[in-house]
Amino acid sequence: MPVSTRRKAALPPTKTVTVYRNGDAFFPGRTIVLNPRQVSTFDNLLSTLTKRLEAPFGAVRRLYTPTQGDRVQSLDQLKHGSAYVAAGNEPFKLLDYSGIVTMKPQKRRHKLIQPVVRTRIVASARWKKITDGTCTINVFTNGELLVPPARVRIPKHTLKSWESVLSMVTQKVDLRTGAVFK
Repeated sequence: MPVSTRRKAALPPTKTVTVYRNGDAFFPGRTIVLNPRQVSTFDNLLSTLTKRLEAPFGAVRRLYTPTQGDRVQSLDQLKHGSAYVAAGNEPFKLLDYSGIVTMKPQKRRHKLIQPVVRTRIVASARWKKITDGTCTINVFTNGELLVPPARVRIPKHTLKSWESVLSMVTQKVDLRTGAVFK
């Protein structure tokens, strides 16, 4: 028989266990694979659990069963697929460790947000909207590049006649040539 098959037969099988923190009702537990090549002694297991669990009580010194709190003393007492509670020097705290689960956030359905109606005032959303029927125009003088445009506000009654609009623009814009015809 080759040497490699004898070594494989001599090693105990790999075990997978779930380990909880003692007294932590919000820690969902860590699944740890116990390979006999990496974890050969019980002390080695405790140091591995200290690194993996990041326990607030410090180093893991004891291992308990989650239901009765019986202390585990050796690697042979560990069973594949079972759960255990890791503790420091403090005594075992009885909790429902198997009932601890992580809550995954639920996907929110995107709803359209409707505006809240607080008043019954009906108002336009435009800023400074003119509602009296007047017309505002910007008049540029032809050929004068440096002169800014003149802003002319024409009332509602003046808009009825084209001649009155031209005369109003002539008054507001001071042309060198005289009156505005177009």
